[in-house]
Amino acid sequence: MNHAIHLTQRRKAAKVVVRIHPLRHHAFVFIVSFTVTECLFWGLPIVGAVTVQTQNHRRNRMQFMVFMIPAVYQPKNGKQQPGPDFKPDPKMMTEMGRFNDELRKAGALLSLDGLLPLSTGARLAFAKRKATVTDGPAVDSKEVVGGYWLIEAKSKQQVVDWWQRCPAQDGDVIEIRQVAGMADFPADVQKALRESGTAGRGQRARSKEQD
Repeated sequence: MNHAIHLTQRRKAAKVVVRIHPLRHHAFVFIVSFTVTECLFWGLPIVGAVTVQTQNHRRNRMQFMVFMIPAVYQPKNGKQQPGPDFKPDPKMMTEMGRFNDELRKAGALLSLDGLLPLSTGARLAFAKRKATVTDGPAVDSKEVVGGYWLIEAKSKQQVVDWWQRCPAQDGDVIEIRQVAGMADFPADVQKALRESGTAGRGQRARSKEQD
């Protein structure tokens, strides 16, 4: 199907055009155009585009958590952890912002966030169902996470290829972990997760796609 479907409606000199463009993997792009008057009235952009992906498309994609373990957060050689007043390098943040924009344009980025230094947090260690709480500045950790990305990709190798272009600093470490889906657990665990309602949103969505 190589043609587009055009729907036009005229009302009080206003024109609405909906163009439905078929894409690969059974996805479609709906482009809606309005006159300037309608856009101003409804607070809409001049041209808006929404991509609708079907289950057949998403079925071929996996979710990954990508962790940033920045060198500046690591207490090494007796160096203390950064305090709550720590500020990242603006130039580095600009470069990372461009990298994140590339992920968004590729349709891969689901969410991302940076984390404050460990000195502002805490750690709970459990023994016999009881927790021992250690305040952030006293936590002894070899690897401190500084941020994360949640993304969708076709394979782990695709994620590796993307993050080889990440503007990381000397000593930074990137860790890639695939998000577990319902199909990754045995049947009894899947049943327990469904009955308890503790299955993650991504797990439930992928489980429906596989059924």
